[in-house]
Amino acid sequence: MSIIIHKTGLSPPARAVLIVVDILGLKAETREVNLPKRDQYKPDYLKKNPLHTVPLLEDGDLVLADSHAINAYLVSAYGTGEQSKLYPTDLAARSIVDQRLYFDATILFQRLRTVVKSRTRPTQDQENDIYEAYSFTEKYLEDTPYMAGCSCQRRIIHGRISETGKRFVVYLLNSKYSDVQPVGWLCGGALISESNILTSAACLTEVKYMYAIAGYRRYVSGTDIDKDECTRVKKNKIVETIIPAEFKGSQNPEDWMKYDVGIAVVEKPYNFTDLSYYVLCSYAPAKTFINYDKRLEVPSTESYIFGWGGNRGRKPNAKQDLNTEYMHEAKTVLTNTSFCEHYVSEKMKAVVQSSLLCAYGSGYIGGSGKEDFDPDPSLDDDCLWRRFNLNAPSNGTCEDEFHEDQKNFNDNLSDEIPERRSFDGFADNGGICENDHGGPLVTFLGSTEIIIGISITSIYTSRYECEGPYLYYGVAKMGPLIRCLMAKSSETLALCKQLSYNAKKVKIVWPAASREQIITTTPKPTHKPSTRTTRQWSPKRTTKHNTKLATKHTTKHILRFTRKEVHIKMRVTENHKVLKPKDVSLRPIRDIKL
Repeated sequence: MSIIIHKTGLSPPARAVLIVVDILGLKAETREVNLPKRDQYKPDYLKKNPLHTVPLLEDGDLVLADSHAINAYLVSAYGTGEQSKLYPTDLAARSIVDQRLYFDATILFQRLRTVVKSRTRPTQDQENDIYEAYSFTEKYLEDTPYMAGCSCQRRIIHGRISETGKRFVVYLLNSKYSDVQPVGWLCGGALISESNILTSAACLTEVKYMYAIAGYRRYVSGTDIDKDECTRVKKNKIVETIIPAEFKGSQNPEDWMKYDVGIAVVEKPYNFTDLSYYVLCSYAPAKTFINYDKRLEVPSTESYIFGWGGNRGRKPNAKQDLNTEYMHEAKTVLTNTSFCEHYVSEKMKAVVQSSLLCAYGSGYIGGSGKEDFDPDPSLDDDCLWRRFNLNAPSNGTCEDEFHEDQKNFNDNLSDEIPERRSFDGFADNGGICENDHGGPLVTFLGSTEIIIGISITSIYTSRYECEGPYLYYGVAKMGPLIRCLMAKSSETLALCKQLSYNAKKVKIVWPAASREQIITTTPKPTHKPSTRTTRQWSPKRTTKHNTKLATKHTTKHILRFTRKEVHIKMRVTENHKVLKPKDVSLRPIRDIKL
């Protein structure tokens, strides 16, 4: 006998059952239950399911209600191989799954359903209950990409979607107010305080008006920022940029690469305990720390990177936005800067040695800070060269520990923006490409994530494919400069001046339509105005009744405008009781009828 599922298309629990049926590859007959027509109360349905709910499963003689029970039964009865792991036979693992199912049935779904089905606005207590429930959900997902955990080992894999995201990683978007409007403009960054974002100076000088997006794994373009609920509500204006005074925004790398670091200051400081992020976005933002210890930036240091970009460079005049929809993460490892020096000009070699980090190949560090092997800092130069240049001849004493995956790239290309911005994502071997300029290079100090670098550039092939090695701005190497960018005390500023580390601070005043502009630019009615003469009146002929009406409407307008605006726009008399007739035509919100 075939499986029969009674359902309705608008039921989330019913859809969950259909998903499991599809995963298991089962053939099931579906029967629609019309809830508005009260099919669930028909005698034959009530006999099968006294709860008169959907979904309802019939499998032979078995009649079973509740999606949680149905899914557990289907996997236990029909799951094979990997499918059976959805509801494990191991009692300890199964008990975790059961607990999560009970949590959904009794807390998460019920709290949300109460508000969704209500015809009145939710109370503050109800909203708080929902925020609390989703904060519980986030706690379950802190150390695993799956609600009930997984039997896999969680590792950073080059170019894979970041399943949990990182709370300190943000991205910057261009706004419609900027004069320059490149398609798909995007920069990375990291929160280092409630108001400050560490990023690159190049990002902060390419466009003028930028938004910061925090707490969201999903990429939304600047043109669609008001179409997504998270970015519409949580977008944060950049109101100040701080970059080195020595930074030059030219196309010559030796002019800008040494000083490619900056601080973006947001308009509204982030609240790291704001639970509304768990409802609207992915998770509440958090800050991380800057590394000032050069011992964490030595060859063989394991690290990882994050971003939303694509997988290759852009050709001139290309117009597509190829940023990825969700945050990606990749692992990499630092090597000697001498390796990167082979790919740069003579002028750039000194910059690489003094300011930059060189990385290539896939690292082994995991998202929890655990390492799968002990880094060997004792490798000699020849071994390091062989380790990060697989085409180099080997002396036989170094073991080739890495291999490069091959990947076919499509030829869709994103838009043309300044060439010095060289990041749009991650390449196969744990590197960066275009549009993730400014993103953090992170390692672990114990179990604490710490920034050791800022994404700068990679090498392009003739086909615009991104390949290693990859260059990052070394935050410990240039620690004094970064400290000077954030300096506030007069003593520190004086010391920075002696070191010639001067900061260029730019306040960004955003354009905003004033109330006056909103009123004066309101479209006029298209219909032809009446030629009928309107009866005129004056304070001398004002009756007691008219005075009350005038006072009432004047009070409404005082609530909507400042007192100064009321005096200017409506010419209210000193006693604030009578409106003069010529001012009635200015009614900004609604008609004033006297």
